Amino acid sequence: MQIVLAADVAAALQVRLGEGEQARVWRMGTSSVHAWLLFVEGLHFVRGVTRESNFLGRERMRQAIALDPDYAPAWVYLGWTYVFDLRSGWSDDPQGSLAEAERCAERALRIDPDLPDALNLRGGIDLTLGRHDAAIAVRRRSVALAPSHSESHAWLAAALYFAGDAPMAERHIGLAMRLRPFCPG
Repeated sequence: MQIVLAADVAAALQVRLGEGEQARVWRMGTSSVHAWLLFVEGLHFVRGVTRESNFLGRERMRQAIALDPDYAPAWVYLGWTYVFDLRSGWSDDPQGSLAEAERCAERALRIDPDLPDALNLRGGIDLTLGRHDAAIAVRRRSVALAPSHSESHAWLAAALYFAGDAPMAERHIGLAMRLRPFCPG
């Protein structure tokens, strides 16, 4: 009981100190405190933007999924590690990384078809493949489902920018920054 209470307090602090309401969604996505703790640690590594941190993040997400196979946010960020492999040129098997990212996105969306993070991952895969219209559509859906989710606005801004709509991209990145002034780069 103490561990669960401590995790709930930590999630509440995460909400107040930077992650916003998304932290509450991540915590409620699993009944396993240990899976959630691995997820939080893994998220830190995934956002590290180095090959090594991406690998460490992938390992933590795999461990969280081993504890709770239906933990959609862990599937999402596991998928992002494969997308980052592709985008950064770290993958020795780009087709295999793409297939893993697709598998993770499909699994997360099967668990929760309305999870903004899962939709943003799907859009990230589409964007990586040059499917700008598909990326914009799925990310617009993410924003519609969670208009206060700063990362959804930021990811939509990226899709719009790469599709050539810089003014609309600027609007959405501005919204993302207002919703979360200390958002990750």
